[in-house]
This record gives sequence, C-alpha cells and structure tokens, in this order.
Amino acid sequence: MKRRLARFLKWAAIAAGLLLAACLLASAVYTWTTGRRLEARLDALRAAGEPISIADLAPAPVPPDEDASIPLARAEPEMAALQKELTAIFPDRGTASLPLSPDAREKLEAAFASHPEVVPLLREAANRPGYSFPLDASETTTEILKKMLDRSQMHREASRILQSRSMLLADAGRGDEALEVQIDALRLARLPFREPTLTNYLVGVACARVSVAGVDAVLRSGSVSEERRRDLDAELSAFDDLAFARRALQNERAYALTSVRELSSTVLWLRGWMRNDLMLMTLNLFDDQLRKLNLPFRAAKTEPASAAVLGRSWNPHRMLVVLLDTSLDATRQAATSLQASSRCLRVLNALQARVPVDAEVPPPLDNLGLPADATLDPFTVRPLIVRKRPGGWLVYSVGPDMTDDGGTLEKDRDIGFGPALEGGTERP
Repeated sequence: MKRRLARFLKWAAIAAGLLLAACLLASAVYTWTTGRRLEARLDALRAAGEPISIADLAPAPVPPDEDASIPLARAEPEMAALQKELTAIFPDRGTASLPLSPDAREKLEAAFASHPEVVPLLREAANRPGYSFPLDASETTTEILKKMLDRSQMHREASRILQSRSMLLADAGRGDEALEVQIDALRLARLPFREPTLTNYLVGVACARVSVAGVDAVLRSGSVSEERRRDLDAELSAFDDLAFARRALQNERAYALTSVRELSSTVLWLRGWMRNDLMLMTLNLFDDQLRKLNLPFRAAKTEPASAAVLGRSWNPHRMLVVLLDTSLDATRQAATSLQASSRCLRVLNALQARVPVDAEVPPPLDNLGLPADATLDPFTVRPLIVRKRPGGWLVYSVGPDMTDDGGTLEKDRDIGFGPALEGGTERP
C-alpha cells in the first residue's frame, strides 16, 4: 500500500512539474507574441508623431514673452482673493450675470478696483501664443493628475473673473469692450486643451461653455460693432471641429499607457503577457474612440460600446479598460455640446448683424454668410433651429438626446441661446 502511494505521489509530482513547465513555456511564448504586437503598435504611433507616454506630453520650450503661463502665474495669488469676493457677491454662481442690481454693480466695481492687475494679466495670457504648463514626467501619474486637478481651479477662476468683468462693462453700455473681454475668455478657455489629461480637456470645455453664455448676454445687452462681430466669429470657429477632442484622447492614451507601466512595476502579477495584453486592450479602446470621433454623433452613439472591441479577453484586469470606456464616451458628448454652442452663437451673431430687428421669420441659414457646416446641428447634421421670441432670436440644437424639446435650454435638454421666457426662465 505504501509503495503504491509513493508511486502515485511520484507520478503526481512529475505531472505537476510537467504542467508547470508547460504553463511557464506557454506564458513565455504568449509574452513574446504579445510583446511583439505591442511594440509594433507603439512603433506605428511613434512614427505618426503621437504621444505614447507622459514624457511625450511635456510642452516645448517657449520664449518668456510668448508664454501664457507667466502672466497666469503672476495673476494666480490675486485671482483667488478676487474670486472670494465674487462668490460673496454672487453666491449662486460665483460670477456676475445680467442684469446687475445697483448694489451688485457697486460691489463688483469695488472688487475689481481692489485687484487691478488680475484682468490685464489674464487678457495678456489669453493673447500669448505659447503655453509651457508645468509637467514633471518623473512624477507618478497620480501625482501629475493631482497637480492638474489643482490647476483646473485656476482655469475656472479665470473664466469666472473675465465673465464678471465683461458683465460689468456690458451693464455700463460698453458692448464692444465687453465682447473683447469675452473673446479673450474664449482664448483662455483653450489653454486647458493643451494640458495632459482628459480632465484638463473637460475643464476647458466647461470654461468655454461659461464664456459662450457670457457672449450671448453681451450680444443681447446692446449694440456691438461689425468689427467685433467678425472677431467673435473668427474666435468661435476655432471650436467648430473636434480637433481638440482628438488631441485630448491621444493625450489620455499616453497617460493610460504610462499608468499601466507604473502599475506593472509595483504589482507582481501584472507583468509579462498580462501587462502586454492590458496595454493592447488600452490601445484598442482608444483606437475605437478615435475612429468614432470621425463619425456623426448619431452614428457613434448607436454603435456598440468601445469596450466591445476588447473581445473575450481573460485578462483579469480587463475591467479597468471597460470602466475607462464610460469616461471616453462622455468626452465625445461634451465636445459635441461645445461644438453645438459655438455654432448656435455664430448663427445668432449673424442674425443680429444681417436681419432687421422687426423681422419675424428667420432667413434661410445659408444666407447668413457662414460656412455651411457652421449652420448644422452637430448632433443630427440637420440645420440648427431658429425661432423668434418676443425678446429676440432663439437658436438651438436638439442636444445629445437628439429630441427637439422646443428650445428648452435648461440642463442641456436643448443646447443654444435665446431670450428669457416670461416667468423668469433663465437662459443657459
């Protein structure tokens, strides 16, 4: 009996050893094959000049007199103090909106008088061509993300401050000056688009949405010169494609690949083929999202989730990539919403410039002197909807639900600009 048990244990040990050897051999082969596929994919991105790591996202050197980060850094300490005062005056939004009460106007004037350098420095930053945002590639992705999140607060404050300054000028009947400030706010909103992560891009979208709403208020508050209207249209045209969103996805891909490399250096079992496979899944996910960016919104929305391109991988870390897919989908919606806002504003600007005030029926949109694409709803690729309300023109897109809610602009049910309805319903 003992001999039989010993013989069984011997052969069981041999079998286990052979199985372990086979598994190690299979793992080595799979690591080699996935490694070759991964390097081929990364080489193709390198050849195309696209970033594949956080280090690739470092800004190129910028001459000091062209670097927007320098006046921003000088303004930042006073910006925080000024924002506190604005929040005390306008506790709901932290920024001014029209109409201003006499008390709010007086307090707003006093706040800007107490911090006279902030607005000139922000406008100087908006008109500088370069931007060397701080990035230390030797830091971990977590540390970099934290610093970028801290920096996003500065961008939001800059947007609110310029908005408040513009509203003060518009309230005083200085329409051209108010619009000039808002144009600079639009330029400043594009700075986060150059920063490394998807979070930065979404902050830029949020700031730009604040600015276009401020432009709408200025346009409806009084007369604006034809020259300033042309300047505005040129600035809005910069938001009229998805190039910034494409760059944001490429940057986030580099950030995600760096994150996987960092994780594999600390997690013992995330090495070899598991690491290679996770990086390949990440590349597949971003490739599909970038492909969808070239599709009309409706077509992209009706396609299966990008996570479907991952197949039935048995990598235990597959869920990390699936979870990332949701945030990437949200990016496309945010980008298209900004595109819709800018197009609606371009149409409103042209209507005010070209159509008599007493006109009740809008002209054909192709008669407004705008590029054909600028008059289309990016969600449906149909003409934007224009109606006349008692207080002026209503111009809107049907929004991400692709359902016409009659120009209901609250909570982006529809996206656009129009005068307030009776009863105090707010404009966006």
